[in-house]
Amino acid sequence: MKIDPRRWLLAGSCIATVALVGYFGQSKTVARSEAPPEPAPGTGKSAFVVEPFLQYGTRTAMTIMCETSEPTTIEVEYGKNFPTDLVAAGMKAETVHEVPLKNLEPRTKYFYRVVCKDAAGNKLAGKLLTFQTAGDTSDAFSFTVFGDTQRNPTVTGKIAKLMWDRRPNFVLHMGDVVDNGPDKKQWTDDLFKPCADLFGRVCLYPCIGNHEKNHPFYYQYFSLPAPEYYYSFKYNNAEFFILDS
Repeated sequence: MKIDPRRWLLAGSCIATVALVGYFGQSKTVARSEAPPEPAPGTGKSAFVVEPFLQYGTRTAMTIMCETSEPTTIEVEYGKNFPTDLVAAGMKAETVHEVPLKNLEPRTKYFYRVVCKDAAGNKLAGKLLTFQTAGDTSDAFSFTVFGDTQRNPTVTGKIAKLMWDRRPNFVLHMGDVVDNGPDKKQWTDDLFKPCADLFGRVCLYPCIGNHEKNHPFYYQYFSLPAPEYYYSFKYNNAEFFILDS
């Protein structure tokens, strides 16, 4: 049976749903006279296992995460304009990176790029990406919702593309992000790879499901308020509660 991902996205089922609240038209545009050049490709052996993605965005903060195949240090170049003028660094050589960006301006579009460096000095540069901080209580916003992205990266990728086409302010995942929590490739290949373009530009707020089996990968790949298997966050005039039932 051929599955139409648009029906999956809009059906409101437990497999995948979408909710749109308000409009995205309140975003602040940063004018640029020309498109920025793509960064030079890395020359080292290290590669992105998980491309840069966004976690727990607020009015004044955003966390950038990624995973590299070899231990690297990391710098996040960011700013309201391109070329960027700010840098946040993680100087400890690791494979899973978590870099908080603080003191951001509300309702503002930012450019960012991740640059990792291995012990030999070889650089691995990510794509130039953007994100937008949350706004004020009077600002309209939109978000998309999906869940049960288990062992179906093709359909997950199609749904992620449809979500990005709507330019939401953030994404909610209702749980069962993978089919088997201890299987690392399900995290990297079934979730993050098909959603790379979406998660790199739109903040993801996940919920743990029974299929994650409370595995450390959930806590490794997501940066959330403690204890992480339940938490809440505020966006403009709404508060969202993420619960482990």
